[in-house]
Parts: sequence; structure tokens; C-alpha cells
Amino acid sequence: MRSFGKLSGVLISFVFISFVVSGCSTVQKIPIKLDPHFKEKGINTIVLMPVIDRRVDKKAQFDFEKDLRIPAKKILEKKGYEVIAPDYFSDNNDITSEQVADMNISELCELGPKNAKALLCIYVEDILDDYVVLAYTFKIEATGSLIEKTEKLELWRDKGIGAYGQGGLISGVLSGMYKQTAVSQCLDGMLVTLPNNESQSPRKDSTQTQIGSKKIVPDDRNVVPQAAVATR
Repeated sequence: MRSFGKLSGVLISFVFISFVVSGCSTVQKIPIKLDPHFKEKGINTIVLMPVIDRRVDKKAQFDFEKDLRIPAKKILEKKGYEVIAPDYFSDNNDITSEQVADMNISELCELGPKNAKALLCIYVEDILDDYVVLAYTFKIEATGSLIEKTEKLELWRDKGIGAYGQGGLISGVLSGMYKQTAVSQCLDGMLVTLPNNESQSPRKDSTQTQIGSKKIVPDDRNVVPQAAVATR
């Protein structure tokens, strides 16, 4: 009887824990900001601006174009948006990322193509890229902001954080894949709250990504499905 009682207690505890975990997994993330009239704005095309480096410590080296903007563009296309990714913030290429980092919404609306309706700005807030004593750690934190140019309104804003840590000799060899995993977590955690474009069916992923007038083929690297994700 005692053995049966202990077994019953274990089973009840397991069922309770499973219920809690499954319940938590269905909780939807709420964006930092979402305009209640978002769907009424009719956003079909998004101008994805060059990534804005807003880090205080800019020591860590990072390819914002290949490792961040291209993956972000692919996620937006899967959400049903047509994406335009200009090479520069302005036609004359006379505006820097540092200048854009300090701009308010009205100033941001002056950027990008003149006939554009919506701009998406991705701000990189922090990057940790560290390899010490056979232990590799990569962390990235970014904020996304979607701006409606005509009315000069911020329609959506959210944040994403991705982190990956691994010890051992192999951590140095596979650091590129670990970095890609953390970036994917960051972008997925940020853009998941951006509403889909329901007026168009989600676009299929392509092997080539158009950036301005250039075709860029992203790396086909395996992603290690591991690590903890923080949101805000």
C-alpha cells in the first residue's frame, strides 16, 4: 500500500507539472506597443532599414547585414509582407547609423523611399561575444519599431533577446552556429508579435534574398536547437 501511495503521488505530481508546462507554452507574448488600429492601416509593404547600432559598447564584431537583416527580411516575407531593403538610410548615403539612433519618429519618417508607407527599424542594443577558457557565450538584444510615415505614428514595437553558451573544445569551432542560433531566437522573439499581413498569403522562403540592387545568398548553416530565450 505504501508503494502504491508513493507511486500515485509521483504520477499526480508528473501530471500537474506537465499541465503547468503545457499551459505556459500556450501563453502568447504581448508586444511592448501595438496600435489598436494596426489592421486598418493596410500595411502590405515594409521598408526594412539598415540595422541601427545603438550599443554603448561596440567592441564585439558583428555582420549586421548578413547575420541580422537578411534573416529578418525572410521572417517578414513569411508573415506575408513585401519587403524592400535599401542599401542606405538616404538616397545620398549621407546619414550614419549613429545619427539614426538618436532620431525621433518625425525624423525617422524622412528616411527611406519617399513613397514608402511603413519603415521597420531594428536597433541592436547589446552584443556579448565572449570566449574564455574553453567556454563560448554569445548574446544579442535588439528592439524593432514599425513606423507609419504618412501619419508619423509608431504602430508596433517589441524586443527580443537571444543567448547561447557552450563549454568544451568544440565550442570555439562551432561558435558561428551558436551565434546564428542566438540571433534566430532574438528575431523570432521580437517579430512574433508583429501581426501577419492577412491580405496576402505567407510567402515561401527563397534561397536568394534581394537587398537593394544586390542578390545575396545567405549561408546554409545548421542551427543547433538549444538555448534559453529571454524576452523583455
